[in-house]
Amino acid sequence: MPTDPTRFVLVGASHAGNVGAAARALKVMGFADLVLVAPRFADVTGRAEAVARASGATDVLAAARVVPTLDAALDGITFACATAMTPRDFGPPTFAPRALFGELAASKHQVAFVFGSERFGLSNDDLYTCHACLSIPTDPQYGSLNLAQAVQLIAYDWRQAQGGFPVEARAAEGETADAVAIRGLIAHWQASLTTLGFLDPKAPRKLISRLHRLANRAGLTVEEVKSAAESAIARISRGEHALVYSPRCGTSWLVGRLVIALGVAAIGAVALAYDLAPGYTFAGTVVAFAAAMRASRPLGLLAQRAFTVSPHFAAARVLEVERTESGPWIRFEVLVDVQTAPGAVAEVIG
Repeated sequence: MPTDPTRFVLVGASHAGNVGAAARALKVMGFADLVLVAPRFADVTGRAEAVARASGATDVLAAARVVPTLDAALDGITFACATAMTPRDFGPPTFAPRALFGELAASKHQVAFVFGSERFGLSNDDLYTCHACLSIPTDPQYGSLNLAQAVQLIAYDWRQAQGGFPVEARAAEGETADAVAIRGLIAHWQASLTTLGFLDPKAPRKLISRLHRLANRAGLTVEEVKSAAESAIARISRGEHALVYSPRCGTSWLVGRLVIALGVAAIGAVALAYDLAPGYTFAGTVVAFAAAMRASRPLGLLAQRAFTVSPHFAAARVLEVERTESGPWIRFEVLVDVQTAPGAVAEVIG
């Protein structure tokens, strides 16, 4: 339990959920002293809505004290800050929280923050009891804050004035891959693309140089290079995601090569930078495309239907395509799938 002595006082709270949410706001900022003055429900700290809204701060909620008057709540407090959206005549001086908190945090005062009810706020008498009035800067056209939101804002600014909590640094970046590792990766991909028949080593054009530029611009780490070496195209080249076409598909050699080229190019570029999961490949679209060519159906519709049957299949062999009254009927064998056992036969109709 935090030991910060700052006290937060809710006067006349009417909604149990706000009390629970306020407890959570306190704990997030390292505070624990919550006092409720004449709440609408005497058992508010035990109500289901309060407990639910407190989330992991049920200890702060359970420890909250219920007292009948503001005087009782401010026992031992040497500097009380009221909260009000608008200043009151003859009331204490009004400050924006941050304008006051720097000086107040450096003092030795025992500090309390006092919040009014959801509907009426603080009465004039309660506000006059306090040493200062805090007004949270908001849009002049709409300054209405939920009670728990106001508690969170004040708690945050007060904690920051006291030095705040350190921000934990993210995990250290991995070691940047050197030029030798990048060249090895590109060589690996070049071999894979050659195996697929996508890259002609006698006429590689500018693909390899572009892959080099992509890898250098990405600033890959050693671990990312290792992952990229095991990405989709490498697995395809080893036969783990082999694409097999049945002659009954009706697709020409040129169309098949075109589809493979587009798929490999897209997956190669993205997988290199983001290390796609091996089960997420373009083979499903290839199957749908092949079936669409045979059945004269729109590619988009058929691809959608195919992915509906097996959204994760990595490769499949089209076994049969027929026209039916409901539309084209496609029967294919799943070769590699992260969810379906290889060898399973699936069908798509329409």
